[in-house]
Amino acid sequence: MWEWRIFLSKKEYESLDINDLYGEKLNRTSAEIRADYYFNLQKKSLGLKERGSRLNKNELSYLELKVLKRKEKWGAEFWEKPIKHKLIGNTDADQGLSRRDIVKIIKGHKEGLQLPSNEFDYIISQLNDTNLKRIRVLKNRKQFSDSYSHITQENLNLKNYYKFERTKIIIENQIFHTYCFECEHIDVIKTIFENHFKSIRRGKVYGYPEFIAQFDQ
Repeated sequence: MWEWRIFLSKKEYESLDINDLYGEKLNRTSAEIRADYYFNLQKKSLGLKERGSRLNKNELSYLELKVLKRKEKWGAEFWEKPIKHKLIGNTDADQGLSRRDIVKIIKGHKEGLQLPSNEFDYIISQLNDTNLKRIRVLKNRKQFSDSYSHITQENLNLKNYYKFERTKIIIENQIFHTYCFECEHIDVIKTIFENHFKSIRRGKVYGYPEFIAQFDQ
């Protein structure tokens, strides 16, 4: 899935005139509030997290691994999610899974991961490192899905579904905001970027793995 994501500090967000960016549609959607727990694997191309539950804030719902496959100069990133493992039973969110259980889950998905052996071994070695930091990210997210019409090089009028989100996040008592749009087709991502985000000179454009690394100093 292609995505383009920007992170803004509270000050940058408040000084930026982006209220017109799909604001009406976002305001009509209900907010999803949950806490996710990210592991800083020390690689911007690898994202591992325990996903919180929207139904019970004290429980975890999934263990997810994302892998960055491609990145464009203007910020679009293509991510694959080879692992989205549903967690059965009550898993305390603050305590999280044991590292042993996480390694067991990842090894159980090894055949379908399509990762180079050195990447797989790297993930396991990071999980066995007692210094690996688990970072809590509290999210208040509004998101909607819609179709986007654009003209391809073949002059075909296509409709492609995309997701657009605006999320307030709190990490270690610091407030940030992130905007993200994602779609299977990079043409849609680029069109939205050029029409609405190209002129923005504030913030940082990258994915969550690179963003959370700054809190592991």
